[in-house]
Amino acid sequence: MKKQRIIISVTELSCGAFDAQHIHSFEEPGEAKSFIKGYLFKEAAAMGESTPNELSSTSFLERLWYDKEGSATVDLGTNRYVIGWLSEPADGHVSDEEVIEVLESFVNSGRARGNYDAVAQQSTVVMHRYCINELWKFVKSLVKAFSVMRFDERNQTAHDEAASVQYYMEGL
Repeated sequence: MKKQRIIISVTELSCGAFDAQHIHSFEEPGEAKSFIKGYLFKEAAAMGESTPNELSSTSFLERLWYDKEGSATVDLGTNRYVIGWLSEPADGHVSDEEVIEVLESFVNSGRARGNYDAVAQQSTVVMHRYCINELWKFVKSLVKAFSVMRFDERNQTAHDEAASVQYYMEGL
C-alpha cells in the first residue's frame, strides 16, 4: 500500500543563472503548501523584500490540491524561484500477501490477549462503519477457513474453536 506523495522541486535562479535546486517530499498537499510559503517568506525576509505577490493570491498554491503536476514562478528581487510539483496518488490496493504479512507480524510481535482486545476496541472507534462490516465478512471467512484447515497441536485450539463457531454460524 502506497501513501500519497507530493514531490516539490524548488529551482533558484540568480540574475538569470542557475543557483540551486532543492527537492522535497510530503504526504499531504497542506504540508507542501506550508513548506513553499514558509520557504519563500524566509527568502523574501533574508533579501529585505516584501511578501511575494504570488503568495498573496495563493492561486498557484491552491493548485497543489487539484493538479497532478504543475509549476509556478515567483520573483524576489533579482532572484527567480521556479517551483514544480508532482502529486503521486495513494494506492489503496493491498495484496493478499501484504495482508497476510501484516497479520502475521501483528500476532508474532509479542502481543498478549490484552493487546488484541485494545486494538479490537480501538478499531470500532477509528474504522469507518462500512469497513467494519467488510472486516466482519473477512473474520467470518477466517473462521470458516480455520474450521477446515489442516492442524496439529500448535493450531488445534484455533481449529477446534473455529469449528464450534462455524457450526453455530451455519445454524443461524
